[in-house]
Amino acid sequence: MIQDAGARPGGGAAALCTYSNVTALPSVDREQLLDGLAEVAQRQFGGCVERNLSTAIYTARR
Repeated sequence: MIQDAGARPGGGAAALCTYSNVTALPSVDREQLLDGLAEVAQRQFGGCVERNLSTAIYTARR
């Protein structure tokens, strides 16, 4: 299963459902995509895929 803080039971991550190219899919296709990703995660990565993200934050004085 692909996991993050908002993982849904049965595979896929809640974060993936927020991507515009995923939300644009019909619900049947979206479920097939998420289930397919969960299958790849299980088969190739032992069920756990980590994705490290870095976000730059810039601050300035007014």
